[in-house]
Amino acid sequence: MATTIPVGYGRERGLDTARVLVVDSHPVVGGVVAEALAAAGYHAIHCTSPDEALRWCRLGGVDALLIEVGLHTSDGRRLASLLSEEFPDLPVAVLTAWLDHPETRYIDRRGTRLVLHKPLQVDRLELAVRALLDGFRSN
Repeated sequence: MATTIPVGYGRERGLDTARVLVVDSHPVVGGVVAEALAAAGYHAIHCTSPDEALRWCRLGGVDALLIEVGLHTSDGRRLASLLSEEFPDLPVAVLTAWLDHPETRYIDRRGTRLVLHKPLQVDRLELAVRALLDGFRSN
């Protein structure tokens, strides 16, 4: 079953399903998340670097974004900050293994709409992406 995306976001590109970009520096983990989203009806794209994610966003090919922050590096923080400035309406969720860490709160203030904690459950992942897209629809 295809997941319908909000009119005026991805639909203007003639798409019937939401394009969700998964940014995870671990190819296997990011690939598994992308496969789970594809099985749920999303058009999932996986990339491993913030620069690649920015290219996708600048091309206009993304309806929602899931970022594995890697909070011990600055890459995830930098990406979240750039996205909140350049694409304030882009629905973003952060994936992290940290349960309660000061950096998680920092990221949450930088334009992300959800913080998802690993390990992920597929049904919760699907609900989170739907909530991201529904949040856009209600704005």
